[in-house]
Parts: sequence; C-alpha cells; structure tokens
Amino acid sequence: MSAMWRTLLILTVFLTGGVDARLSATPPGSLQIPPIQGQLIRVQQELLTPDEVIALMNSGKLDRAERAARAAMQAHPESARSRLLLARVLARQGDLMQARAMLAQARALPQWKQQNLGVPYPTPDELDRLVRSDPARSLDVLADVLLALGDDPKAYFLQARAYGELGQWQKGRAALERARALNPGLDFASPSVLAALDQALADELPVEKPDTSLSDVKFGDDGNPVMVQETPWWQRAWVWWTVGILSALAGWFTVSFTRWKKQREVDMRRTISPMNLQLAQEIQATEQQLFMREDAEARRKLGRLRNLQGQVGAWLADPLSFDPPRIQVQFDRLWNASLSDASYAAYAYQQEEAERVAREAAEEARKAAEEKARRDAMPARSESSFSSRDSGSSWSNGSSSSSTDNSGGSSW
Repeated sequence: MSAMWRTLLILTVFLTGGVDARLSATPPGSLQIPPIQGQLIRVQQELLTPDEVIALMNSGKLDRAERAARAAMQAHPESARSRLLLARVLARQGDLMQARAMLAQARALPQWKQQNLGVPYPTPDELDRLVRSDPARSLDVLADVLLALGDDPKAYFLQARAYGELGQWQKGRAALERARALNPGLDFASPSVLAALDQALADELPVEKPDTSLSDVKFGDDGNPVMVQETPWWQRAWVWWTVGILSALAGWFTVSFTRWKKQREVDMRRTISPMNLQLAQEIQATEQQLFMREDAEARRKLGRLRNLQGQVGAWLADPLSFDPPRIQVQFDRLWNASLSDASYAAYAYQQEEAERVAREAAEEARKAAEEKARRDAMPARSESSFSSRDSGSSWSNGSSSSSTDNSGGSSW
C-alpha cells in the first residue's frame, strides 16, 4: 500500500515539474493576441445628411444641428453646403455676425455656383402673415432673411412684432429700436400697429389718468359759450327734497355709528384687560428672576414682554382700527413667541417666510397684470403690419423673395 502511494507522489512531482518547465521555457511576451491585419480600432462619428441637419434645425435642436454641420464641414472642406447650413443654424441662434462670415465662406467656394445654392426667404407680406399666425416659426424664417439680406428694417420690425406676440418684451423692444435705427420714420409700417407696438413694448406702460378738471363754462361746436337756461322750480324742489332725505339718513348714520363706536370700545376693553393683567404678572415674575440672578435670556424675554405691552396699549388707543377677536389671536402668537429665545426664533422664521411668500405673490400678481396690459396693447392679429402705401411685396433692398433652396439633399 505504501509503495502505491510513493508511486503516485513521484508521478505528481514529475508532472508538475514538467508543466513548470514548459511554462518557464515560454519566452516573455509570447502569450499575446496577434494583431488583426487590415482593421483599425477607432470610434468615428457617423455624418448626418444635409436633410437630417435641416430636420434638426427646423425642430429647434440647434446645438445638435450645429455639431452635425461642423462635423460635415471638417469631413468635407470643399463643401459650401455644410457652411451654408452652419450659417443658417448660427443665425437662428442669434449669432448673425458669425453666421454672415460663414455664409461668405460658402459663397466663395465653387460648389455655391455649381449647385446654385442660396438662402430661401419669403416676401415681407408672406412673412407678416406667418408672424400673425405662428410667431415662433416666423422667427426662424426672419433669421434666414437677416442672414441673406443683411440688416433690413422691415425684418426687424416684423421681428419686434413676433417677439411681442410671444411675450418676449425685452427682445421685441431691442428689435424695434434696431428697425428705427435703420429707418427712423418706419414709413412702411401701419401707424396703428406701430403705435400699439410702441405701447406694448414700452419700458413702463403708460397709465391713463382720468380728466378731473371741472369747468362751469360750456362751449358749443362752434367754440362759443353756450347760455345755460335757468332750472325750473319743480326741479329745484326735487333737489331740496333729495337734500332733506340725505340729511335725515346722515343723522341716522351718525347716531348708529356713535352707538357702534361705544360698543366697540367696551368690547376692546374687555379683550385688553386680561392681556394687561397677564403681561403685568409675567413681567413682575421675570424682574424678580433677574433681581435674584442676572440671566441674558431672561433679559431678552423681559424686553419682548415690554414690547408686547406697548403693542397692547396701541390696540386699546385705536379701537376702531382693530377687531377684538383678531387681536386675541395675534396676542396669543406674540405671547408664545415672547416666553423664550427658541419660541421667538421660530416666530421670527415664520414671519420671514410669510413675508417672503407675500412678496413673491405680489410680484407674480404685478407681472401677471403687466403681462395682461402688454398683451391687451398688442395690435390685432388680423391687422397687417404694413401701411396701405406699402404692400409688403418687397424688402428694403428691393428684392422680393428667394425660392433658391438647394441646401438639403443626401450628400455634401
């Protein structure tokens, strides 16, 4: 039995040593994955087609459209189409200076003339109808107009109206100022639409004040004073009868008010008396505590109690301005807040929160009222932006529209 175990042990050592010998004989670095010939391991972004970039641009995904156009421009340096699409995207992002520079690069490349590329834009009248029906979409088209034609006062005027329809008052004000800088008179604009825009886009909305001036002199249509006839006796008698009734009502109201005032003073004294007694007892106890031992929190408590005592005196001095039940509720809150620093801190925090919420609510109400006033001042959507002398058939440089749009397609 022992001979069999010795044989197995010798075999194990022999086999293990053989494996170790074979592994140690393997040269370092020989256990490697052989390289794959003809393949490069890299990640390359797939280029979008021009039609796909236009779809991104029209759906408002301007950042993705910009990245796709720049990738196409880098992959195809000879492509005027990629620069044209990038220029249109930049214009819609509001970067007109960079957009026009990119458009100039596109026009300088041979592909521009070879494939008859261009920026499409409609007539002013067509764009005006779009402004009134879909102002958000019209801003994209206006970006193409300003890219293709440069600074056109009609385009900025329509842009101001579009921003006004969308409630973007600051941008609308800037666009209208730009239009006036290019054409101070804005003679192409409808006077009523222009007046409404001026009012809606003003820094501060004008407040109409009623005419409170009184005049005893009446004038006719010819501008001459009109003789006022003497009032008949029966009308004068009616006036005196009315005055008598009003005097009687005034006397009854005075008596009723006097009775109500006396009752209110009685109710106020009934409400205030327990408060004064409660405050006096607590103030005395706190003063005794401070006499025995000085304590900072007790000193602050005493100050709060005396302040509350002054508030109670103010309520009693003006009974007509305060309602006794509401005073009791307010006193209970102030009383609890005065007893310790912790309770006062909690009360102060609640007051600050309540004031913050009230301020925010007031600010929201003010903004809502201003928004409504501005929208009410906006011109009716059925009213054309252009005057009767200007049909809106052409832009300020004389061009009408451009139907050239070969910026799409499946290849760059």
